[in-house]
Amino acid sequence: SSSLLLPSNTVNAQVFLDPAQYGDQELRVSAVDTVRESVRRAILQNPKLAPAFYQLALTDALSFQSSNQQFGPDGWTVLALLNTKSNDAYIQNLQSAASALLDTERAMRKKTAITLADAVAIAGAESIESIGGPVLPVQLGRADHMGQIPDTPLDLLSGKYSTADVTDAFRRAGLTDREMTALLAGLWTLERVEKSRSAEDWRQSAKPKFREAGKIGRMSDFKALSDEDIIDLELRDELEDPDDGWYISDSF
Repeated sequence: SSSLLLPSNTVNAQVFLDPAQYGDQELRVSAVDTVRESVRRAILQNPKLAPAFYQLALTDALSFQSSNQQFGPDGWTVLALLNTKSNDAYIQNLQSAASALLDTERAMRKKTAITLADAVAIAGAESIESIGGPVLPVQLGRADHMGQIPDTPLDLLSGKYSTADVTDAFRRAGLTDREMTALLAGLWTLERVEKSRSAEDWRQSAKPKFREAGKIGRMSDFKALSDEDIIDLELRDELEDPDDGWYISDSF
């Protein structure tokens, strides 16, 4: 794994968040949607990139050192992948994911802009949604990497490292065992979900069906709620849900 690490310089990098850098709400939404669309298209063309986008985002975030508040999700993984000499299948998939994000970032410069750091996080969240998972919010405003490359291995989540090594990386980043379990469960699902669509027929992806504005769906499209269903829903609202709100480690 030593071949995956870049030489260290003398300056450390920290993550700075500036949500206002995208201007108004319209520009912010446009930037996020463009990245999401590019990621989804890349996954449709090559389904193997679904876990790669997620691994890229997790590895980027796991460089954070909670003890001294150094490093973190700033897009350093993209730069490291451009310079690594490793060429195994795992790294090649990460490089393909990173290249897709670089192409998107360059194409967006004419109209709007997005940092690579934000693009990496958005891509990780979009990979979960691409297989039918929940929509994960992403905090925008990450500044791109400057300074020292962290010593977090690019192939940390490839399966080459021991459970203790991976657990230590999560704990150094300030994550709990519960958060680690949730994040790794997402990766496990991405790696094992059935990729039914081949890379060759991605252009024939099914188009979504829309109802005309103002039209109500047929009754057969919906299930009528019984009195028992309503009581059950009311009881659920009264129960405190420990997982309520933004979770999965606040989307990297």
